[in-house]
Amino acid sequence: MHVAEQDVPGHRIYAAALVADDCSPAGLGFHAAVVVIRLNSGSTDREEVFRDERLDNGRTWTAPELALQFALEVGDAAIRAQAWLAEQLLAQQELSSASNRRAA
Repeated sequence: MHVAEQDVPGHRIYAAALVADDCSPAGLGFHAAVVVIRLNSGSTDREEVFRDERLDNGRTWTAPELALQFALEVGDAAIRAQAWLAEQLLAQQELSSASNRRAA
């Protein structure tokens, strides 16, 4: 198993390239896996916000570095998607609150 870590503000991405037991007879392959942890500032609390232990439907990569790079990219995309969703929810709440104030 090959592993890599990447810090993104407020998060840590853990990536792994796992030897594929189900790889074709043509050669060795690696599955990509990722775990994203939210780091709470000022404390040791950590929250897992995303995990996929077999990215891309179990596709195999020929080199562990390729699997690791893909896993890190997926982790980063998960963080960005979560931030976008939080922004959308906040905007929806603000619209709803403004609408309620006008109706009152």
